[in-house]
Amino acid sequence: MTGMRNTIAKLVVNSLLTTFNNNDYINVMNFSWTAQPVVKCFQSLVQANPHNLAQLKEGVDIVKPQGNASVPNAFMAAFEMLREVHALFNLYS
Repeated sequence: MTGMRNTIAKLVVNSLLTTFNNNDYINVMNFSWTAQPVVKCFQSLVQANPHNLAQLKEGVDIVKPQGNASVPNAFMAAFEMLREVHALFNLYS
């Protein structure tokens, strides 16, 4: 995704990030054939506190388009992240 589409996507993600608060846990992934967090050290869901939101916004701003987007791969990565968090939650409950 390049040009205006990329610009619009980044604006949408940044707008969505403003809707979260300390009660939310989120992450933002950059994806083409693989999915990677836009903030490398955020390998799981993180609390949507002001510091983490600022880091995510910065990460979104510096993402460069690469290759073709594979939405199924992105969904698989997102669901895997949710499975890991769910497993941790069940471990400690």
